[in-house]
Amino acid sequence: MKKNIFFVCLIFSFVCFAKAPYFNLDDLDAENVFVLDANSIDGKAREDVKLINETEEQIGFEVYYYDNKNASWQFYGSTYLKDFYDSEDVDSHMEYRISQIQYFAVVPTNNKAYNYRAQKIENDLCIFVMPDSEFDFKKELETAFIIDSDNIKDKFYDEIEFVNLTDDYGISFAVYASDNKDKDWKRAGGVTLQEYNDSEDLDSPIEKTLHSFRYFAIVSKNGKKYNFEARKQKGDLVIFVRN
Repeated sequence: MKKNIFFVCLIFSFVCFAKAPYFNLDDLDAENVFVLDANSIDGKAREDVKLINETEEQIGFEVYYYDNKNASWQFYGSTYLKDFYDSEDVDSHMEYRISQIQYFAVVPTNNKAYNYRAQKIENDLCIFVMPDSEFDFKKELETAFIIDSDNIKDKFYDEIEFVNLTDDYGISFAVYASDNKDKDWKRAGGVTLQEYNDSEDLDSPIEKTLHSFRYFAIVSKNGKKYNFEARKQKGDLVIFVRN
């Protein structure tokens, strides 16, 4: 079976990889493989390979690396993403060699097609897994609830926390951040809340700089309209979700 190899075009560095070695393992029939050149991504990665789920599926992944010495693909590790914006390090005995590896291949165990983007963040190689469909950024923001953090008294310098004050179970929210209400929105992260009174910090690739943004846009992933109340408490921006 012919394999569809996806080479990443990084949103942030605008680099396309065209000469990565072809992914081929005799004992693995993988149609949808994502191959990336870590050397072409700005920044440093010396600690972990991290996968972040921007879908609403539960997905397992196997990750491989290219061994230049033996000119072959070798198993690097695996991980499992449980829900929207779940982030997990790839469990690997090769972590100490991450800075020496140029090519990685990401294989979803369900053999489905996904879109990917990659960044080096805080010494990790972060790979974002997105649905295999065109994302309409502006359309999603049309339904967003906007918070102006400057209009909330007290200080915000730490986490964004969500609290579920509804009877809905397993509700997910995407969060965007900007200093300008009308433009320059960035993906800030996501969160999934379980039962009533469940509280969770926002999973965010820009966690350390969240406090520097003024505006936050909250989008319900199930399409249901919720009410939100935001407060600053003990350095956190706490967002209460209500029906």
